[in-house]
Amino acid sequence: VDFGTSNTSAAHRIGPDRVESLPLTHAGNLMPSSVYVDGPHSITTGDVAINQATVDPSGFIIAPKMHVAAGWLLVRGQDIAVAATIAAVLRTVYGQALQRHNNQPPSEVVLTHPEAWSQRELAVLREAASLAGLGGAVSLISEPRAAAFYYSRQHDAKIVKGSTIAVFDFGGGTLDIAVLTATSQWTFEVIRAGGDNSLGGKNIDAT
Repeated sequence: VDFGTSNTSAAHRIGPDRVESLPLTHAGNLMPSSVYVDGPHSITTGDVAINQATVDPSGFIIAPKMHVAAGWLLVRGQDIAVAATIAAVLRTVYGQALQRHNNQPPSEVVLTHPEAWSQRELAVLREAASLAGLGGAVSLISEPRAAAFYYSRQHDAKIVKGSTIAVFDFGGGTLDIAVLTATSQWTFEVIRAGGDNSLGGKNIDAT
């Protein structure tokens, strides 16, 4: 599951060597990461949240991921844990996945995150996964490492130790760039990472 700033996406294994994107909405494989908070235990997600915001915007959070470092949000005069808003998104994705696997929980759930996230921010993601009730073992991997791993497997690239890969991730709300080196055929270490948290596709749309 890739919980993004603007959109969330996911992939699921449907065979020994086959992985494909998970449909998250009627329109496609992307779900808005936005949430709508009625209360600490009543949070809706995606397009439903956006629709509710048109009636009453006071409970709308367009990008919960932008608040992970703070840990809390003030909504309707209440402190709401950011982990609870992320958990609502993860729970929605998890529910979609279960529907396509006869309600059988997965043996493992992998969550991606920005390379630059601190241990405190990663702790928020882990808390969200726990609150969401994700089945199976939950593991975390940084977005550029996941992209490099997927590329090397998908293209059957002969990645030898010491090879370098650059990952340019131009998202809807942020830009992240990383250079990685292969430590083996399937594992990578990040040499350098950077980006711009205020530059993304939405800026181009707005212009």
